[in-house]
This record gives sequence, structure tokens and C-alpha cells, in this order.
Amino acid sequence: MSTGPSLDIAERLRSGGTWRGTLPLAAFERLAATVARGGDVEVAVRFEPDDLARARVAGTCGMRAEVVCARCGSDVDVFVEAAVDFRLVASEAQAQALMPELETVVAAEDRVSVVALVEDDLLLSLPEAGCDDRDRCENWCENRADQRPEDATAAQARRESPFAVLGNWKPRERGD
Repeated sequence: MSTGPSLDIAERLRSGGTWRGTLPLAAFERLAATVARGGDVEVAVRFEPDDLARARVAGTCGMRAEVVCARCGSDVDVFVEAAVDFRLVASEAQAQALMPELETVVAAEDRVSVVALVEDDLLLSLPEAGCDDRDRCENWCENRADQRPEDATAAQARRESPFAVLGNWKPRERGD
């Protein structure tokens, strides 16, 4: 598998550089193993020093992919998009010092792979289940915590309390 292009960090920072490009899904080993099928990944990032002269990388990446729905097993077409905004650091110690205030990527060398910059964010942006439409997914569950609030209310209204039958046992007042 390809690792995609490698960028010179110092050069990009000096020139206030940006990088835009399209990478094949095959360049993203973990992402390719996670999606059923996918198109190319569009990446647009800029390198700039932040207020404290740390190397900041910010931008977006996205792709169209088919993911397998965890509920029904069908392939679902989704657009996966991620915003990236982190600091490049030279060591794990520097990363630990900046977290949790800032996201970091450790780049121990002068060059960094574009794949290494964006793959984690794309993976985290994949939908959790796949289908998000109860009409399309045969395994949509009315009691799912991730359903829209109005759906939960409607589902609750349709269900009768399992204790309603106890109301029949209540002593009735006699009209003497």
C-alpha cells in the first residue's frame, strides 16, 4: 500500500504553505480496511505557525464511501468529512504537554505523510451504525439512544405501560 505524499514541514511553515490533493483510498491502510468501498480522499490543509510559533496544521478532508450498516448489514453510501486542526510536535513528551488543550500529531522527522495527518480524523468521522433512516433500515430499533428525540416521544406514546393491567386489580368504589 502507498503512504501518499510526504511534505517538508519546515518548508511549508516558512512559505505559509498549503497542500491540496486527491489521494486514492488504497493509501489509507486502516481506512480502506474499514469501509466496504470508497472513492478518492480529497485533502486541503494549510501549515502556519500559531500564536506561540508552534507548527499548526488546519484544513479539511473528505470522501464518499460505502459503509456496512451495523443494524441491517446493508451497504450504505455516506459522505465522510473531517476538519483537522492540530499542532505538529517532535516527541510524545511535547504532545503530552499540549494535551488536552490542543490536538497533536508527532512528527519525529522533518517530513510528514499526508495520510498520517488526516487518516485518524477520517476514521473518527465514519458513522457509528451506518443507516440513520428507520424506513430504509429493517433493523431500526425504537429504543435506540441515538434516535431523534421526537421519535423517542412518539415511540413511548405508542407503547402501553406493562403495569397498566394492575389497574384492573384496584378495588372499585361502591356506589351505595
